[in-house]
Amino acid sequence: MNNTLDGFIKISSRETNPSNDESIFIVDENLAAFEIIVRNIASSSAAINGNDEYYASIVKIPEAMRVSVMNSMLHCREFVLDWAWSKGSQDGRERAVRYYRVFCAILGVSPVIVSHRYTWVLQYFAAFMGCVWIKRGKKAPGDDMAATTVEQMVSQVRRWLAEVHGVKVLDFDAMTSKVVKGLKKRAGTSHPAMFTPEITYKFMQDHWAAEKTEIASVHADMQAMRYAMMRRISEVCNTNSHNDLEPGNHSRYLLHSKTWIEGDSLFWCWWPTTKNSIDLVRSIGSTWHDIFARFKKRWLDNEVYLEDHPNVDRNTLPFFHIDGKPLHRTTVAAEMARLVALAFVTEPGVGHLDPSKFRITTHSDRKGGACFYLANIQGIEGFVRFLGDWVSLSFYDYAMQTRASAALAGNSIGDAFKKLFNN
Repeated sequence: MNNTLDGFIKISSRETNPSNDESIFIVDENLAAFEIIVRNIASSSAAINGNDEYYASIVKIPEAMRVSVMNSMLHCREFVLDWAWSKGSQDGRERAVRYYRVFCAILGVSPVIVSHRYTWVLQYFAAFMGCVWIKRGKKAPGDDMAATTVEQMVSQVRRWLAEVHGVKVLDFDAMTSKVVKGLKKRAGTSHPAMFTPEITYKFMQDHWAAEKTEIASVHADMQAMRYAMMRRISEVCNTNSHNDLEPGNHSRYLLHSKTWIEGDSLFWCWWPTTKNSIDLVRSIGSTWHDIFARFKKRWLDNEVYLEDHPNVDRNTLPFFHIDGKPLHRTTVAAEMARLVALAFVTEPGVGHLDPSKFRITTHSDRKGGACFYLANIQGIEGFVRFLGDWVSLSFYDYAMQTRASAALAGNSIGDAFKKLFNN
């Protein structure tokens, strides 16, 4: 299962090494000289013992060399980012290039930028996507595409131009980057993304349990999977980006046919595609409070549903559904926002976050689950990374400190010093 012996132990974590030619970045003369300058100064005794005045006195490289070095490092960044590309990134490139080519075709201009004279095409495209394009699921101007998304699309178009047409736009186009920079400044800063505190998770679960409706039950079980199993929103319901409506937008939500029960001990889930993995398999155990029993009941209810609806294809039935159809991200986001606001008003001063100061997102439960585990269970970091399918240590970004976790840490620190000095 997912390149493991038993669903947990990896057969091998070694990846195929790239060839030498593939993994070497070609360093030009100015960049090589810059590396020598940085290395010599950084390793000098003056730098080792330096203060702020010393660093302020370091002589800058000549402007012409600086421009050349900055341009080379931009290429270096693109080179390194290529190694991080996943299947999702490839789908993203296809979508970005498709939008760009349609944009050019309707205007009657060539999408291939052959010189600096035609860089306005990419600049207009970036400005159009950032200021005019209305995001899917939105209804009016002002619901603009995020500047970071525009930046990603521009980067993907550049890579397409370089790989397919041999045109390295960055060699002669500096203005498009300024357009993207302007979009970022225009957007300004937003409220920090909210992680779902454990007390808010409990409030929402209790609220749905009290409602005793089918939709409330689906919301509760979907949130339990996002929180306890730290799943992404696209892995439990439909989204704008993953819905099978256009090329590259393949749905990722869990299907009933991709779940199974191992006796009375484990409930298994299999996602053929996720953001980071192919054929991801994860399970929850019967000791996980009531979640195992709830998922088992939902599995059995789905079997009954299939018997009662012989025209429904078993292989396409969502695990979480209303009359055979998956919920959409917008529905989930609206319900989350409603209950987060209700919790803050109903139970003030107990730890619910103020929704006017934090940005509730469909990623909040995944973050909240990671925070809950890291704050309450010692030595669980490896399991959190495994269960949540993080390929890096980025999940530590979710390990936000709370008053309770700080108190627990303080007690452990105190015990450690007592042990040290009492020996």
